[in-house]
Amino acid sequence: MEFNYIYKQNMKKVTFLFFILILSLSFNSCVTNKRYNLLQGATTEKNSNPPQYEVTLQPDDELMIIISSFNPELAAPYNLSVGGVGGGATYLIDQNGYIVLPNLGSIKAAGKTRNQLIEAIKEALKGKLENPTIYVKLMNFRVLVYGEVAATGMQTVKSERYTILEALTNAGITYFGKRKKVLIIRENNGTRTFETVDVTKADLINSPYFYLAQNDVIYVEPNFVKLNSTVITPTVGFFLSGISVGLTILLLTRQ
Repeated sequence: MEFNYIYKQNMKKVTFLFFILILSLSFNSCVTNKRYNLLQGATTEKNSNPPQYEVTLQPDDELMIIISSFNPELAAPYNLSVGGVGGGATYLIDQNGYIVLPNLGSIKAAGKTRNQLIEAIKEALKGKLENPTIYVKLMNFRVLVYGEVAATGMQTVKSERYTILEALTNAGITYFGKRKKVLIIRENNGTRTFETVDVTKADLINSPYFYLAQNDVIYVEPNFVKLNSTVITPTVGFFLSGISVGLTILLLTRQ
C-alpha cells in the first residue's frame, strides 16, 4: 500500500513536470517565432497606394549615359567616345551636383531622379537633335551591411530598387541579429540620418527605408542571446532544460 501511494504521488509529480516542460517549449517556440519571423501580420489584401520609389542621384554617382536618334551620326557629338565607338561612357556627378556632357555643357544631376535627368538632357538637346532617345543608368549603386550577418561588406547592386530585406538576405542575417532594431544610416544632401526599422513587421513596406538608397549603411545589432554569454542557442537551451527535467523525474521516481 505504501509503495502504491508513493508511486502515485511520484507519477503526479512526473505528470506535472512533463506538462510544465511542454508548456515551456510551446511558449519558447511562440516567442522565437515572434522574434525572428519577418513581415509578421502581412495579409493578401492589395495595397491601393503602394509606395513609389525612385533613386535620387547624388554627388559621386557614376552614370552611364547614351544619347541616340534615328541618325547615329547626328547623335555622336553628344556622346563620349569609348574605344572609338560613341556612347556607353560613364559620367561622374561632381561635388556640386553636375555632370558635363559633350557639346551640351554642365547639367544639374544631383537631387534629380533618373527620369528627371533624362528630361533635363532632352531639354538641353532642343533645337540640336530631333527626337532623341536618352538612356541613363546608375552604375555604382552599393550599400554596406555589417554587424550580426554572415557576410559583412559592400554589396554592389545592379537594380535601382533594392530593399532592406534583399540586403539582409544576401548578407545572411544570423540568429544573433536583432531584427526589431536594424539601423540604417543614410546621407542626403550632406546630412546623415539614423533610422531604425523593425523587419518583423508587415508595415515595413510602407517605410521610406524599405527601399535602400545608394551608399546606405545597414547595421544589425546583436540580440540578447549574443549579449548573454550563458545562452548559446535555443536548441541547446531546450536540450539542457530537457536534461534537467529528466534528471528531476529520475530522482523522484527513485525515491
